[in-house]
Amino acid sequence: MKYNADSQTWMDDDGNIYASDKTTLIGKATRLNAFRKGSSEGTWVAANGDIYAEDRKTLLKTAAEARNEELRAKEEIARKAKEDKERKTMDDAMFHWAAKASVADDLVLEQWNFRTEIKPYEFSHSRLKIFTGPASLRKIGRMSFDQCKFLKTVVLPEGLEEIGDMAFRDCHRLKSITIPSTVTRIGALAFNDCYNLETVRISGGGTEIGRNAFAGCPKLKMLK
Repeated sequence: MKYNADSQTWMDDDGNIYASDKTTLIGKATRLNAFRKGSSEGTWVAANGDIYAEDRKTLLKTAAEARNEELRAKEEIARKAKEDKERKTMDDAMFHWAAKASVADDLVLEQWNFRTEIKPYEFSHSRLKIFTGPASLRKIGRMSFDQCKFLKTVVLPEGLEEIGDMAFRDCHRLKSITIPSTVTRIGALAFNDCYNLETVRISGGGTEIGRNAFAGCPKLKMLK
């Protein structure tokens, strides 16, 4: 007898197929009963793709049914991926519109919690008055709030790591800001010419402060 390790069966010279005990006859060797292990535990796949139970006699699903099921699963994955992409594209567009719109007074970004970065120039020259960053935010890009002359309140989340160069330059109405303990770098000229800025609270002890980060802030009395 010849042993088939894939199917754990034995076949004699006449083509009869036996179970591992060499005595239980399973059937005659044909294209249809040349089994291999299935992807699901306790299943076997015939050469034609039909899927059988562990006894290799009970048909669970035909090859056509298995192919249709796999196709439906792939279509569902593709549909969800497309929906996620469309949602993020739409949210990103809404995010950008809200930043630039003349009526954008108060922007709380909880609904954009997938955003990890405010892109360079993204809010620059907008009429934004209040900004509350999402918990996912890790970086504020270069000049992202540059010359937001109506901006008076900024709430930055713990987890933020970097404030880019000139990020809040010329934000004339900004009076105070708290830098989260997770911030490791405040870029050059980050708060340059924020001439009403009075209080800056830096929670972390290892924050690198760039060149002239707070230049042109004549009212600044406390930096800690």
